[in-house]
Amino acid sequence: MNAIRRICGLLFGAALMAGCTERNTQGPLVTTGALSADATGATTSTVVDAVGDAVDAPAWLDLASASITRKRSRFYFTVDLAALIPADPSLDPATPTQVDHVCPALDGLDTDRASAPARYPFGKNEANWAEFYLGLCWNPSGSFGLGTGFVGLFIDRRPLLSGGQARVLPIEVSIQRTRVSFVVDAAALGDPESFAWVAFSEVAKHADPNDIASFPDAAPDVNLGAPFAIWPQ
Repeated sequence: MNAIRRICGLLFGAALMAGCTERNTQGPLVTTGALSADATGATTSTVVDAVGDAVDAPAWLDLASASITRKRSRFYFTVDLAALIPADPSLDPATPTQVDHVCPALDGLDTDRASAPARYPFGKNEANWAEFYLGLCWNPSGSFGLGTGFVGLFIDRRPLLSGGQARVLPIEVSIQRTRVSFVVDAAALGDPESFAWVAFSEVAKHADPNDIASFPDAAPDVNLGAPFAIWPQ
């Protein structure tokens, strides 16, 4: 049986709260469960991406496929990569140097086509389509306030629409060879009936808010003009 690495966010403490900027980390909206789903009765959206198209990045930032499945009251996310994620990315010569965070597997979700929150995790006061970003990041600086190393990350940007702060919360993430999996309750996403989405990898030399991060690969290839994926497909 393949070993499974599970990355859990740390409990919210005063020390972590003091390090947070432009965000609110009170009270997790996300609960975790078994990182697998019975396909019976599930609704799924899947994207297959070409291997080898990641730009200036190691193969473990190259997406091969991504999918989102809803079963009952939970959404199950998977991202398949072209290579194994190293246990310590700092020892991989292909890892960019002097980074704040490297994210092999993130999903951006547009659950409300009528809204476009501005600011965090971006610095400029410009609208961005996603209400949520979630997935796996390697964060050696601890800038997300969730501890150092690999962290499961959930960013809820909806409070920005009413002058509040984005919420940065921990989720549990499973790494099994080249597959990254995570699960959230549908209620944490506003229980959407449909949404647009894209999976991507990220390299950022600076802590968020940050406007100069690079995105080595995406599925679908929205950077090349492809349309967003839609759940349910």
